This record gives sequence, C-alpha cells and structure tokens, in this order.
Amino acid sequence: MHAAVVAVLGPPELVGISDRQARGAHCLWCDNGPLTTAEAVDLGEHKADGVAVFPRACRRCAGKRAHRGMYDHHPDCETCRTTEAGCEIGRALYRLVREGRR
Repeated sequence: MHAAVVAVLGPPELVGISDRQARGAHCLWCDNGPLTTAEAVDLGEHKADGVAVFPRACRRCAGKRAHRGMYDHHPDCETCRTTEAGCEIGRALYRLVREGRR
C-alpha cells in the first residue's frame, strides 16, 4: 500500500504494539486475529525503535479509517475535487471502504 494512503489512515504509534500486531498476525487497531492473507490489509514495512515491523489491519478497521480519511483527503485534493476518477490516494481509500463492507 502506498505510504501516503497509510498516512491518511492514521496508524497509531508503533512503539509498544504487541508482537502479534508488529508481525501482522493481528489487526493494528482492534488487535483481532489471527488475520489471514485474504482478509488482511498490508500496511507495509515500518520502523519501531529501529526494528522493522510489518503491521496489517482487518478489512473492517481499514475501511472505517479510510472512510474518515476520505473526509480529510478529498477537500484538500485538487484532483479529487475536479475529476470524476480522483487521484490515486482517493481511489485507494474508496477501495478500502468498499472492501471493509464485505
């Protein structure tokens, strides 16, 4: 996932998350798990105290955060405001919202 999309989702401080959250076995936000590859949203590699972590989210949490993120992103994005297709970030947020409803 593009780093700008992850930033809009507003991940929590990664220092202090559980080991299962750090390795992506459980959702970064709700700590539900174990997450399967089919239901997880990969949030990419990050650093926490100099250690690589690979957080993932459940589709529901990612969708909820993407929905809120759309309200923050769209008003300030010229491309999203002026074109039907929107920008890459706006489209990714929209996809996450839809996937979170499944």
